[in-house]
This record gives sequence, C-alpha cells and structure tokens, in this order.
Amino acid sequence: MNYTPSYKKTSLAKQTTLEMIHGNWEESHAKLPKLLEVLKSCVPKTMVAAKTKSGGGKKMLKRVFESFGPCINGFAYCKPIVQIDGT
Repeated sequence: MNYTPSYKKTSLAKQTTLEMIHGNWEESHAKLPKLLEVLKSCVPKTMVAAKTKSGGGKKMLKRVFESFGPCINGFAYCKPIVQIDGT
C-alpha cells in the first residue's frame, strides 16, 4: 500500500488501544483504595499504606506499601546473622 504512518499517529493509536483494554490512569487510581481494602480483608494482619500527592488540581499516587500477614509473622523465625566480607 506504500503508506508509512507517522510516529505520532502510531503512538496515539497505541495509547488509545491500551486505554480501551486496561482503562486510563484516573480509573485505575480510583479503584486502588477498594483493591487495598479487599487485600486487607482477605489476608489477615496484612498492612497496607498508600501515599498520594496533590498537583494541578488532581490527586496522584506517589507510592504504595504492602506487607502480607504471613510474611510479617515469618520474620519472628528468622535468625539474625552478622556477615563480614574479605575487604
């Protein structure tokens, strides 16, 4: 067909397709608090914390920390060691 699309057109088509499949950032950010609450309710003693920042009139996700209850309980059985290398 001797047609080469521009980089801008292919990039926009890719972004549109990804949004159709996975949704956009705003939708994902809105679903995050519910997802974290479900995680806490399904796995006992799980700790979850999310930090956000405000910018440009929008609330943006900065970081999420999660630690599962069984992993937290497992630390009690770890043996402390001191390791010194040869340097």
